[in-house]
Amino acid sequence: MTSRILAIYVALISLAVFCSVALWEFHIEHRFDSALTEAADDESNLEKWLEVLFAVVTAASVAAALSFILKSAARERDDLARELERKARLLEITLDSIDQGICVYDKDLRMALWNERYIELTGQPRDGVVEGRPAIDMIRALADKGVFGDADLERIAREREEYYFRRGAATHEERSYADGRVIDIRRNPTGDGGYVSSFTDISDLKKVEGELTKAKDQAEVASRAKTEFLAQMSHELRTPLNAIIGFSEVIATDAERKLDDAKVREFAGHVQAAGRHLLSLINDVLDVSAIEAGRIFLEEDIHTVETLVGDAVEMVGANLTGRDLVVETALGDGDVALRCDGRRISQAFLNVLGNAVKFTPKGGRIRIASRTTADGGLDVVVSDTGVGIPSDDLQRVVRPFEQAGRVNVRGHDGVGLGLSIVDAIMGLHDGSLDLASEPGDGTVVTLHFPADRVMAPGSMNAV
Repeated sequence: MTSRILAIYVALISLAVFCSVALWEFHIEHRFDSALTEAADDESNLEKWLEVLFAVVTAASVAAALSFILKSAARERDDLARELERKARLLEITLDSIDQGICVYDKDLRMALWNERYIELTGQPRDGVVEGRPAIDMIRALADKGVFGDADLERIAREREEYYFRRGAATHEERSYADGRVIDIRRNPTGDGGYVSSFTDISDLKKVEGELTKAKDQAEVASRAKTEFLAQMSHELRTPLNAIIGFSEVIATDAERKLDDAKVREFAGHVQAAGRHLLSLINDVLDVSAIEAGRIFLEEDIHTVETLVGDAVEMVGANLTGRDLVVETALGDGDVALRCDGRRISQAFLNVLGNAVKFTPKGGRIRIASRTTADGGLDVVVSDTGVGIPSDDLQRVVRPFEQAGRVNVRGHDGVGLGLSIVDAIMGLHDGSLDLASEPGDGTVVTLHFPADRVMAPGSMNAV
């Protein structure tokens, strides 16, 4: 605008100077001709000739001065035009260099300025972003894309224009797009009644916020689980300790030998069972602590699947007394061996079988089977006809300190570490644990060993 006014100003000056010079030249020419005529009549009239000479010199001086003024004005105009062009280019480079989208509306709410990032972030068609386009048209274009929902488009456009630009106040919103992007939009009024809108892609920030929220929720869940674990652990520790102390006190205080040998052996058996249960609890806690600290190391050897499963079945045998449970095995080729830490894998099998026995009601059935997989690996599958696990709890039960359901209403022994230990042991063997279950329909636990840990039947040194 300034460049245009300057050009008009210079043009008017040039026209005025041209007219002045033309009139002056006409006057001088007329005087010169008149002087020559008079001089011809009176050759001795020297004053007339001097007057003519003075007029010519004066006209030349005025013309030279006016020419200088014109050239100076033209140079000033060109310099100012170049400076304006340089500043406009600098502004354009600056706007296109920032990461935010910028759009400026004038006092009539028409587009006056924008940068390339604005087009990228808003998805506006390039040919639709033109100087002088009304803000309401830009809002209509967004409404047509469904950005504001499926309501009456014209009504929505008018309401948005009123809210965004007609109140003279700053606005802020976060707009989500179908492609998952989230754009932070801020609109601020200018002093002349226009608006400056800025657009910032905050998709990564929102993703980080979501991850932090998820981590916070997980931490809170873990904290609650550990609190519940400690409450359950105190009960689990107290029960066997009370049994040990109670039965041992009876034996120790039987000074008159009122207890026969059978009763003493019975009480001693209770003390032994309570001690073993207590040791098992402590071992589980120590194992989880070592796993979380990364201090579990494998002592690998070659072990037959039949031996590993047989040891686990034998160890849970004592828990089957009076339960009327059927435990069957279907190991296929029992000579198949695994390269593994035998003690850890036996522990994994025992934990899975122990859960099956614990949660399968009287008269139920437990089955342990093995099968080779298409990739040359091996699956050991433990299935039962127990109470099952709700789908919402399937992920929880393999996390440390958690069990299906609240700890204070379960009615089953244990502190919720068994399956988490199994999952960790399988991970150390490059394998996996998979759970499938429905409430009232039993549970299927699949332990998968990769092909490089499966040895051919009859492998040497299998134990």
